[in-house]
Amino acid sequence: HALLVFHKGNIQLEHYLTGYSEKTQSPTASMHKTVLAILIGIAIDQGYIKDVDEKAFNYIKEWSDDNRNEITIKQMLQQSSGIDYPSFSLNPLTEWNQLMVGDHIEEVTLNQPHKKEPNSEFAYNGINPQALGILLQRATGQRYPTYLSDSLWKPLAGDDAFVILDSEKNRMPRMFCCLDATARDWL
Repeated sequence: HALLVFHKGNIQLEHYLTGYSEKTQSPTASMHKTVLAILIGIAIDQGYIKDVDEKAFNYIKEWSDDNRNEITIKQMLQQSSGIDYPSFSLNPLTEWNQLMVGDHIEEVTLNQPHKKEPNSEFAYNGINPQALGILLQRATGQRYPTYLSDSLWKPLAGDDAFVILDSEKNRMPRMFCCLDATARDWL
């Protein structure tokens, strides 16, 4: 939707496709994963999380009584936790569709089984960042959108960004994707 070239402290080129402008909020898909990783670093700096080598189950108690209790925050950040990812399916009732468009994201995320040993395989998927976002909410005691806005976005960007929630009832953000912001703010 947009092309911005930034060089030597200034925007050198700014071009938008027809129908878009500097105020257009664009969906950015997996760029949200990087923002989430930055927020984990901020939470460590602020003392909410000890460090990246801390076990995730310290915040995700649902993982404390099985082999997921070996997973570290770092392994989740590196997409090497060994957590399973639901398989794609056209069936609207599957876990994959619940994760993508359903209204029980937290339940689907935290119920994923441990498939491989941590650090044995890089497996890019949406479960690790979604679980990290849940962990971040629990560690900080703040709703993810509030923490994102106050700790990172407002201090750096001109406009606020928006996360997509699973439902009005549950209000769980999709943290593996779905952070809408302007091109200038991403820059």
